[in-house]
Amino acid sequence: MHAVICYKNFAANRNISHIGLGVAALNNSKCLSREGITTDVWPTLDAADLKRQLKLNAGVSHVVISAPWIPAVELMKLTAEFPRVQFAMNLPQARLKPCKPKET
Repeated sequence: MHAVICYKNFAANRNISHIGLGVAALNNSKCLSREGITTDVWPTLDAADLKRQLKLNAGVSHVVISAPWIPAVELMKLTAEFPRVQFAMNLPQARLKPCKPKET
């Protein structure tokens, strides 16, 4: 198993830093590596950049995309082009109102 955690590299285009995405990816990578899972962290510009990196790293079996920043159509194309790679996306936690118990 060879996992990749990729996050949006905002700094490459806009001279801004969302360092939290990279720090979270690095911390998750350390935990997975400690459990014997080969894990890389890739700062990524867009779907085309992820595709390029996957072509250069044929042994990747899993890709975790930190946050939903790749459009669904592009993600669908990646899954079709790399059918042996299992893709997952971290979604922000929904802020739901707590349910009130039913009154009896």
